[in-house]
Amino acid sequence: MMPETNKHTLSIPLAISLLMLCVGHIALINDREYGLIIYVFALVSIGILYGMRSSLMLRKGKKETFKLFSVLSFVAVEVSGVVGFDYTYIFAYTSILIGLIWITLEIIEKVNGENSNAQPNPVLWIGIILMITYVIIRTLYLPFGNIIFLFGLIISSLGFIVEYILLRNKKQI
Repeated sequence: MMPETNKHTLSIPLAISLLMLCVGHIALINDREYGLIIYVFALVSIGILYGMRSSLMLRKGKKETFKLFSVLSFVAVEVSGVVGFDYTYIFAYTSILIGLIWITLEIIEKVNGENSNAQPNPVLWIGIILMITYVIIRTLYLPFGNIIFLFGLIISSLGFIVEYILLRNKKQI
């Protein structure tokens, strides 16, 4: 049987992919020709790595499924926006809906006391909330979306690194 901690083995590659996405986004803002390549590569790697990470989960349920679809729908929103797909807003609304369902399931699980041995990672949660806020801002064409996006990426990357460090410390005990 696979140990439960295997779900965290891809934390560092995911953090690196999020930082690459940040670099690609900054390069796109500054009209650098390599920005699009880095951005799309980082998006695809996030989708693949998170898919692999979710396949390592021992107990799969509705929450984990919605979490996976939330990440994949975010990747779809960004890729469709980069390639200039006319119906990006459909992906954006779907991403917002899936993200809200996932957060609702997380809250219900915490209120009911299920999985009480798992400690929430507040740094990662702040990054995820900023990313969902970015999708809403992008859908509504409001200003300051890029700043929120960059902060969300950086904070999410730090969240994955903190998660990895906590996991290593737990294994050494």
